[in-house]
Amino acid sequence: KIKYESIEKLSPGLKNLHLCAIVLNQPDLKTTSTGDFYVQIKISDSKESSLVPLSLLFFGSNSETVPKSCTRGDVLCLHNVYSQSHKNDLQIVGNQKIKTTFSIIKPNLNIISTSNDNFKNQDLEQARKLFTQEQNLKSALSIYQRSICEIEKGYFDLIARIYAVERGNKRILLHVWDGTISNYTQFSIINK
Repeated sequence: KIKYESIEKLSPGLKNLHLCAIVLNQPDLKTTSTGDFYVQIKISDSKESSLVPLSLLFFGSNSETVPKSCTRGDVLCLHNVYSQSHKNDLQIVGNQKIKTTFSIIKPNLNIISTSNDNFKNQDLEQARKLFTQEQNLKSALSIYQRSICEIEKGYFDLIARIYAVERGNKRILLHVWDGTISNYTQFSIINK
């Protein structure tokens, strides 16, 4: 099983790191003087962290090998990155040449990935933890952190991220994602 590192515990000079973090900005695709592509992304794995958001620099030989399509609020999972010091700040570096892979997990269930299936499944679980942490629901996690595929008939509580709302006559349809790969399911919501 992959061990995801906490950003707060990182220091310069670490290699072969696995990270999962929330994207804080929309990256711009740029090119180096040698023609390689790169993006610079601000990331954080804790909304309450006192640290300045971490900078990720990701290089690739073409535009498809860098996580250019991530946007603010996505979860970015990185495999085989390293840490370095740049102008007295900690920086994470990913590079296609050192076989860095990534998964971008969007709230609408769209997953863009260069990782293998084993990584993708674990990335989804890690993303789910970050999405629930982002909602500041720490005290309720043990009770509420369940997946849609675990639910049977009856009443239940569920933490999920809303990614679309449809309004109709006398009803509202919420499209939600619980951070797992689940079949399409419909539930009625009772508002007390």
